[in-house]
This record gives sequence, structure tokens and C-alpha cells, in this order.
Amino acid sequence: MSSLYLKGGPLTSTLLRRSLMASSTAAGSHILSVARSSKRMFSSSTSSPYGSAKPTPTSGKKSKAPKKVTLTQLNKFRRQGHKITMMTCYDAMTAGIAEECGVELLLVGDSVSNVVHGHDSTVPISMDAMILHTQAVRRGLAHHRPMVIGDMPFGSFLTIEDGVKNGARFIKEGGADIVKLESPASSQEFSTELIRRMTAAGIGVVGHIGLTPQSHVQMGGYRIQGKAASAACHLIDFAKELEAAGCIMLVMECVPGEVARLVTEAISIPTIGIGSGPDTSGQVLVVHDLLGLTPRAPKLAKQFVNARALMNIGVSKYVQEVKSGQFPGPETYTRMKPVEYDMLLEELNTTGPAAAVEGESESRPAAEESSRMMMSSNPTRVAVVGGGAMGTFFAQALSKKVPDVALMTGPHSHASAMNSAGLDCIDGQGRALPALEGPQPAATPFRVVHNADECLDAFGGTTPELVVVASKAWQLEDPAVVKKQLSGLLVDGAPVLSIQNGIGALDALSIVSNNVFQAVTNVGCNLPRPGVLEVNIVPGTEAWMKLIPPKTAAATTSQYREDPLARLLTTCFKDAQIPCQVSDAVDDDEAQQMVWDKLIVNSAINPVTAVFGVLNGDILDSSQLYSLASAAAHEAYNVARVMGVKVPSEYSDELWVETARCTSSNVSSMLRDVRLGRPTEINFINGQVVRFGSQVGVPTPVNRALVTMVANMQQSGDAAVDTTLTTSSLRVSSEEKKHLHEATVHDQTSTSQ
Repeated sequence: MSSLYLKGGPLTSTLLRRSLMASSTAAGSHILSVARSSKRMFSSSTSSPYGSAKPTPTSGKKSKAPKKVTLTQLNKFRRQGHKITMMTCYDAMTAGIAEECGVELLLVGDSVSNVVHGHDSTVPISMDAMILHTQAVRRGLAHHRPMVIGDMPFGSFLTIEDGVKNGARFIKEGGADIVKLESPASSQEFSTELIRRMTAAGIGVVGHIGLTPQSHVQMGGYRIQGKAASAACHLIDFAKELEAAGCIMLVMECVPGEVARLVTEAISIPTIGIGSGPDTSGQVLVVHDLLGLTPRAPKLAKQFVNARALMNIGVSKYVQEVKSGQFPGPETYTRMKPVEYDMLLEELNTTGPAAAVEGESESRPAAEESSRMMMSSNPTRVAVVGGGAMGTFFAQALSKKVPDVALMTGPHSHASAMNSAGLDCIDGQGRALPALEGPQPAATPFRVVHNADECLDAFGGTTPELVVVASKAWQLEDPAVVKKQLSGLLVDGAPVLSIQNGIGALDALSIVSNNVFQAVTNVGCNLPRPGVLEVNIVPGTEAWMKLIPPKTAAATTSQYREDPLARLLTTCFKDAQIPCQVSDAVDDDEAQQMVWDKLIVNSAINPVTAVFGVLNGDILDSSQLYSLASAAAHEAYNVARVMGVKVPSEYSDELWVETARCTSSNVSSMLRDVRLGRPTEINFINGQVVRFGSQVGVPTPVNRALVTMVANMQQSGDAAVDTTLTTSSLRVSSEEKKHLHEATVHDQTSTSQ
């Protein structure tokens, strides 16, 4: 069919499931449940290392197999007005998914010539190739419920005898139930006679009128057929003749909707339309079209999901991880038992090339151990890069247990204040936190340095055992710059802890180091004035922090239960009387969920506070601001859900409201950045929601608008859209503005000095 004449690509089961379910219901929860069940449906007790092509139910209970679709049932559907679904597909995996989703008819179309084989038209595909694809579709059906239709290719029915013979081949060799035959109006007598002969031979035939792509040259291109009254009358008469000749079904392609309705009313067999309006007995679409896999969507097809964009995400991620060495990880390949490896080396006499292998065997376990575990014991030297609120908080907290901690930041007023008078630690209500300050609040328990060389000098010329990167996300966009800034601090296998907001900042660090942990936390910190750290803790609540291990880590989640980094952070926070639980490291699915949970929260709170100049808690007191934040969070939730992230089955404002409530007195970091005229993390928060939403076909107009508004405010220097919403507590003093501006400028340059 003409909608298929574009080259497509391979399919993934999860994408197809989402699309087919979305086409039958608007309920997004169905998409999620189908996506989550994809692994179960395609698992097999005898699966090969490359996956199983045939779906095999894995449930212990035997479910009753669905009944096979019959012509009697299809005619009943037509009489009762129950719409019939036909889908064009070419492989076993797709066929199995279509069966699971309830598709009644599977057409193995000659469009495989374009979509799969890459030809410019349907003409080159051979009869043998069509049989091969029909066999594949048949094998993909677990219960053989859908009716399989073989599409007679160009040249397979040049004579009546050829048509009958090849129709029989489709059924006998290919496993088709019936065949489809293009019936151009120019060969009306031949078509009707061929259908009579095939029907007499026991071959069920589906007719095809309107636009018949195999004859597109004679028709003057891929054009709508039957627009003129005379041409429409001819189509109606032709349809009646095809039914009289024995057709059991009729496909109408690119026919005006009114004509398709009249044809459907004029004959007593089911009609299937494509680009022919809603009044036919059913519809047919090509799987590549409905999934959005083709580069350019045909006009007569609807795209139910942008699977091409989703696949681009997956393939790009694969390329990136191969290039960076993250893939393959130890969990994806098999290792010899040490005793067997030793025997192998002995067998090779450990000479020549084998000697090099033996040398590798000595270093490889050590390297793997370095990657797998953060450290064998608590580190004695920790460098914290970035002297903002979170960097200061981590430096202060880690100093509770780590002998040497260096905070690398610029020579700004905050650094000067800490050097001269120590660090005052307060909570959100301005009360002192003596447990966090330590016994000597007049002196910081860590060293303040201004570049990598000073940091190394502070450690006696040795490198740190742990590097905590607390810079802003936008400062980590360029891997080359990051590598230069951290030059000298990192050694092979040295752990790095990243605590940035949003998504994307981790990419640059992962290129610089293969041992990057990520911390996701709801701890809120501010620097209200130089030398003062405000840690927002609401009485009766408990903050949390969760660690995401490096993707190259070989250990399973259970092996991280006693991870020294999690243990260290928990102990430090406990000693500082900060009620913060640090979790065990998690697997990839949990990690993705945690990152998106926080992104949803940030997408609601940060931009709204920045644009309107309000505290976090003020959002909850304004119905307009609440609605705006809720809409932004809901969009982010929808994007995460379509991407397969394990978010709750239904959206709830509690995803972000609780955080806004617990940090009600906070001046968000984005608001502070906007007020001080410095770059924000908008592109790493709402910008990522927009980017991923565009890739997976989820509209994000609210997030897009917020990105634009914050970006415009950065360029114009506006403090807020509505200054009447600004509270007195948000006014930044000239002294504080100077201090924060200095911190920003110096933090951008200090690590490269």
C-alpha cells in the first residue's frame, strides 16, 4: 500500500506494544502495563543468547487459548458494526505482539520491498521472499488467532495459471490463510476471472481496489481514486463484480470517504480501508507507519508513537557506552573460573602472547575490584569541587569522619568568611546546628583551596581518594573542560560522587571517569550570607539520599549492601544530627526512577519560583502557581511513563508538593541564579523534559514555556515576571549579591587555574 513507500527500521517489542495499545485506548496506564509486561511475554525457558523470536507464555496457569478469527466472525463484525483491525507486518516478533494486542488480520504486504528490503517500490520483491516473510509471521503467532493474508506480489499473476499456482504456494508453503490480490480497474475482466479460478481452487481472495500501488505508473502516481462521480460509480460497480467473482473481503486504498461508505453499503463482504475514511468495516495500517519508524509520515497514516525517536535514544546510548567503555560490563559476559584460567595459562606455558595475557590477569581483577567497590575502608582524603551550598554542606558533613577534606572553590567572600571566622550552620528557621558545626565553629574542619594544585598540596602531594563534584550542571556540559578542570585529581578507578540537579550533567563526568556514583537527595541547602550554611530540615521529617552506582560496576545490588561510601555518608550525617538515611546502591531501573522522581519535583518547583520570584512554599498558597507547577510536573511524569520509567501508575501532585512543603522557606537555586544574573540549570531540568518529550512524542507546552521564560529572564536580567509576588525575604542584599556573584565567577574558573 502507498503508505508504506518509505524505508523503515527494526522494531522493539516494547515500542510496538505501547503503540498498539495506544491506538485502541486513550488510557496511558494501558501503555505502561503493556510495556512492563514485554519481558514476561517474550521470555522462554529455552531462549537463545540472542533472544526468543516466538512468544511463549511463562505463567504457571494455563490460560484458555483465544479462538481463531474466522470469516464467519468477520462477517458478524461487519453486520454488527464492530470494527475490524488489520495490520501489515513482516516478521515473527511483530506478529506475536499484534496477536497479543487483539489485531484480527495480519497482512504480509508486498510493501516489505520498501520498508524492509530498501527498494524504491514494491515491484522488486519476489514470490519466494514473500513466502519467507509469511512463514515468519505465521511462526510468530503463539495461538494462531489472527488470520494471515499473503499479498500477491507484482509478476506473480501474469496469467491465470500463475495466479492460482502462486496463491496455492502462499497457503501451502507460506502458511497464509488467504491471499490479497490487487485489482486495478484497467484489468477488470482478468481480475474477476482470476478470482473465480482461485476461489474454485479453494483459495480465499481479498480484493484491492482504489489506488493499487503495483500499477502506480499507469495510474499517474499515487493518487486518490474515485474523486469524480463517474469514477466513483465505476468503483462501486467493480466492487460488486469482485464480490460476485468470489472475493471474501475488499481493501480500499485512497478512496474518498463518501465513496468508501457507498461501496461498503453496496456489498455484503467486509471492507478494509486505508486513507478511505471511517465508514469501512475496518482499517489497515502498516506497523512502521503507526509506530512512526518511517522518516516521513504518509498523509493517510496516523502515527501513534514516535518509535523512531525512542530507538534513536537507545542506539545513541549504546554507541556512547561502547565508545566510553561502559559497555560491555561484567554482567553481560562470562568469565572463566580462576582455576580453569590458571590451567589454561599452564597449558600455554605462559610464554609469548600468553605472558601478556597472564600479566593482564593480574591487573584485571584489581581494576574490576576498584570499579566494583568504592573503597575498602573510609577515605582519608576527600576533595569537594564547587563551593556553593551543596558543596559546602558535603565538605562540612564529610569532615565529621574524614581526616583531610578540601573544598575547592574560588577566592570569593564566602571562602574568605570561612577562612577567617569558620562556618555557621543553621536550619530553615535560623536555629544553630551545633552538631554539624563541630566543637570549633570558629574554624572550618576542612581546608578551602582555589585550584587543583592547592588541593594536591593540601593532601601532601597525593591525590584524593574520593572526589565530590558539586558544581552546577551547566558547568559540566563540555567533557573536555571538565577533564581539564579535574586534571590531577582523578586517578584510574578513583570514585567520583556527582550531586548535580537534572539529567545530562553525569554524561561528561562518565567520560572523564568510569567510576562515577550519583547522589539523588532532597536535602535543601542555602548560603544566606557569606560564612553561613542553611540546611533545611523540617521537624518531624526525615531527609533522604540515594546512591546510584557506576554503570560499569560488576557487583549486583546485594553486593552493595555494605558499600563503604553509603556507610560513610550515613555515619557523617548521623554524627551531625542530620536525619538523613543514605540508601544502598540500586539497579538501573531504580536509578532511572530516582533520577526522574527528582526531575519531576524540580520541574515543578524551580522554574515557577524563578519566574515569579517566590519561595518554594509560596507555590502552595497560590492556586495559579500551584496549577502551573502541577502542569509542569504532570508533563514530566507523562514523558517518564512513556519512556518506560517506573513511575506510579497514576499521576499525583504529592510527587512534588511534599518537597515544596518540607522546603517551604527555601530560595530555590534557580531563583537565586536568575536574581544574580548567572546561568541556571533550566536546560538540565525542564529542558530535558522538553527534549525527551519531543523524542517520544509527548507534548510538553508548559515545560517549553517555562524554559523560554527563564532563558529570557537570564538574557534580560529580569528578576521576576511579577514583582508583586516577591516577598521581602527574597530580596538579595548588595553584599550578598556581591558575594554570590564572586562565588559564581570564581567557581567557573578556579578548577582550571
